Amino acid sequence: RDREQDRAGSRLPPRPQSFVHDRPRGIRLSSEVAHLREVVHAMVPGTSSVPYSVTCSVPAPLVGALVGRAGEFVRRVEEETCSKVDISRDGDVGRNATRAMTVVGPLLNVYAAHALMMQRLQAIERENEARQNEVS
Repeated sequence: RDREQDRAGSRLPPRPQSFVHDRPRGIRLSSEVAHLREVVHAMVPGTSSVPYSVTCSVPAPLVGALVGRAGEFVRRVEEETCSKVDISRDGDVGRNATRAMTVVGPLLNVYAAHALMMQRLQAIERENEARQNEVS
């Protein structure tokens, strides 16, 4: 339906295209995320929709695998979460080199995008570890 009705029958405005209301494909809402959603909805109206950002470090050698071929994975995350993901081209040098990854968008969208990126990073690290164990 384009419009929903509350229990009293009043018409509600259409839902915005946002992760706050529409979960991306493949994401299950855990109890922790459901609780976060409740907390965010209790915030002053409009507060959760202003731009927020989360920045973290990712291992530089894994950035290519993380973003995917021609940035495909990052684009998918951005589309599904209505947020912007940026991984800096500059970073530390050496064996433990890192790059800054910044996610910007509405609060819950940022958390969703960050979680998707971290899930992929962990999967890449597990695959690399499994390959190293096969060689050993």
